[in-house]
Amino acid sequence: MLVGVSTEIISKAYDLSGLSTPAIKFFWAGAAVNNFPVNILNVAYSDDCGESWKSLGTLGAVEAANAGLYTTSFKPDTSEWNSIVMTNAQLNSSNIKFKFEYVVNGISNNFYLDNIRIGEEST
Repeated sequence: MLVGVSTEIISKAYDLSGLSTPAIKFFWAGAAVNNFPVNILNVAYSDDCGESWKSLGTLGAVEAANAGLYTTSFKPDTSEWNSIVMTNAQLNSSNIKFKFEYVVNGISNNFYLDNIRIGEEST
């Protein structure tokens, strides 16, 4: 990946208006190539078809490189996956899109995102 570049994944629109506490849950695994990780993952949502985005949360550099230092190409094993649930009362709408943006601020190892679930916070 090139420094100063970001990679985005944008979901389709979801109707979350019937949920009590709408949330998004996902798993991630990442590694660093040195002791000073700098890349982050921003998670945002939109209720206007992607015209504007509101922050839902950020995985900071150390958190995004949760598996630690790898000098070889990182491929996570089952113990290296973390999960997080993010919610906001404003997700209770009929037209919600989600955006994951991996921001490259320096060299890094591989970063994985998997098992994305959208629904009630309690499930």
